[in-house]
Amino acid sequence: DQTRDGYGNGVTYFLSRPMQPTMKTTYNLMKAETNASTFFKLCEDASSKGDLLSTIFRRSIKDETKENPLTEDNLTLMDESDWNSELKRYQIFDGTRITARGEKLVRFFNSYRYTVYLPSNDAMQVAIDNENLPTWESIEEFVNANTNSEKIFNSVEAWNKAKAMVTCLVNFLKYHFQDNSLFVYNVHSSDEYQTACRNNATNAFLRINVAQNNGEIVISDAAGTKHYVRGAEGNNKFARDYEYDANTQSASYGIKNSSYVVLHNIQGNDVMV
Repeated sequence: DQTRDGYGNGVTYFLSRPMQPTMKTTYNLMKAETNASTFFKLCEDASSKGDLLSTIFRRSIKDETKENPLTEDNLTLMDESDWNSELKRYQIFDGTRITARGEKLVRFFNSYRYTVYLPSNDAMQVAIDNENLPTWESIEEFVNANTNSEKIFNSVEAWNKAKAMVTCLVNFLKYHFQDNSLFVYNVHSSDEYQTACRNNATNAFLRINVAQNNGEIVISDAAGTKHYVRGAEGNNKFARDYEYDANTQSASYGIKNSSYVVLHNIQGNDVMV
């Protein structure tokens, strides 16, 4: 009893039923967020663009000094094992791991706690229309217009632009996934946190500055722009990404790893860049 002159040993509470943690995955919560469906679809579609990504990234040039380096005999193809590993770099969700209901997990979550910031559909449309954010459709259209029947690019410049478009899109998506779980609550805290997005030159994870104030979260991105998450309503959504070491219908299975996740909606027409 904690009331004994302030020197008690804690308080015991009797509950009417067992406490149950969230059973929803990050994928399921993002899918259900209709006002962030554009962002979710770009994340989801990254897992189904293997042929497009193979055209852009699987080949490399043997001799760049040739007058026409983009000929079949001057191109080398990454072997299957290496390509399957490389392909994962461009994916957000992973559907190959063992889960309770065959659900997809965030590929780069790994037994830690995370925050996901969801830009609205209006914000995404502004980014696509006014800030030239590529989409999978615009990338595919560009590739089809700049490759031949063998899916070889017509010029090195076009090939490099296709690579840059994919990198821009995937980095943008990953930039909204942050290490550490932060909540909208009446607390005051400010710190820098790593995102899932890497600097292409240094390979270091990019950081964002996040401040928690009374009832809001303020995010400062790499461009110095502030973005706001305000109020607990529609925010503080809990997810848990479980991966099992065997099929859950088998006689013996256990949790291989699990990640705790909280999701928030970014207010207004802002996206983090």
